[in-house]
Amino acid sequence: MTADITTSSDFYFGDPDDLGNFPNTGFIYFKSTPRNARAMAYWHAARRRFPENHDQFVFNEIKRELAGELGVRIRFIDAATVSGFCQLGRDLNRIATVHMTCCIGLENKLFDLKRVVADWKRYMAHPLWERRMGKIGWTFEGGRCIH
Repeated sequence: MTADITTSSDFYFGDPDDLGNFPNTGFIYFKSTPRNARAMAYWHAARRRFPENHDQFVFNEIKRELAGELGVRIRFIDAATVSGFCQLGRDLNRIATVHMTCCIGLENKLFDLKRVVADWKRYMAHPLWERRMGKIGWTFEGGRCIH
């Protein structure tokens, strides 16, 4: 609630306020405030400084500027809850969603996502008491994108 911007993470290092986390702007929330309107304009204008790069790269490059110059508080969502292929959460009891991060190409995303769904179905087939123990994990290996 205290953050101006909340974003998922490609790589999360344990502290939601650490600007050293790597954002994934495919899942991002901006509070509707004048400060964030300025932040969005700043982000958009910064794309001219990085013409060959996509918006997520630009956001990562300017996140410290947004925090320092505009006073924007950025929080990063723990990859254990909003998980992604870059850094897949290990505790299936905590994962709310799996984002197809660090993956290029629809075929590769679908290949790994099918494995995620198969494991989720296997997990859900276990009784609740067994799932709560937290010992059921991912079984697949050799994903195209999952790290």
